[in-house]
Amino acid sequence: MKRNNQCERDAKMAADELRNKFNLKNNSNSNPIGIILGTGWGGKLSLNNSSTPVPFKDVCGLKHLTTGPEGHKREFQHGFVEDKEVIILNGRIHLNENPTDSNIPKWVRLQVEILMQLGVKKLIITCAAGALPESGFETGELAVIDSFMSLLGPPMPLFAGEFISPEDILSEELIQIALKQNIVYGPIKKACYAMLLGPDFEGRKKDKQALRMLGADIVGMSVRPETCIAALYPDTQVLAVAFISNDSVETHSHEENIKRANQSSEKLGVFLENIIKEI
Repeated sequence: MKRNNQCERDAKMAADELRNKFNLKNNSNSNPIGIILGTGWGGKLSLNNSSTPVPFKDVCGLKHLTTGPEGHKREFQHGFVEDKEVIILNGRIHLNENPTDSNIPKWVRLQVEILMQLGVKKLIITCAAGALPESGFETGELAVIDSFMSLLGPPMPLFAGEFISPEDILSEELIQIALKQNIVYGPIKKACYAMLLGPDFEGRKKDKQALRMLGADIVGMSVRPETCIAALYPDTQVLAVAFISNDSVETHSHEENIKRANQSSEKLGVFLENIIKEI
């Protein structure tokens, strides 16, 4: 797979620094599970033998990063769920954070490529998303993303020649593991995810209906960039899961989205733990 050489070098340097901070062995056979905790998912997963978290801004390449939106601590975490080693991005960088800063796409890419350089082959990406009309999703449910609707989405942080299809690494094996968790969580269904740039929410009167007509079930402002970068690395499997934080007609509120996810905190934590134990 062709990858941009400079981006790969930057990610390797940052991964080596993080490996030293976590006192990890440089072992090519080590394949920790990577997890990206999005809006409302931060702090839901308990780790054993955890290292001191490392803020993004303490890692080379991200040192000029400013404070993120509410619900995104922006720190790397390392630890274990039973015998499974995990590396977590607790919070993420979004493409929409500063339209005048050309570093943003680079940082969006770097945060994920660091995980790849640390040996991650299985990546769990989480987010909050809104339901679209007549999609069958209700607030508080989980959507397992099995496809993307990219027609209206922003450019991805990719370079010429990096020809990938992010849908191809959405693992059916991992999807089936996630769907089985409806026994403990409640309704979990597959969904097509539409990514819009934001940070403005899509219109409730027309945009949501248009996205639904194009085939999407849910809409959000992340996930696809992370999946694109992971797809640059062969043999990677991605599981992408959205917490449905709002329906298709109510007024949008980032704060309310976080509040609703926090109300499901215990179930979200169990959901993630059960998946990690099975993969």
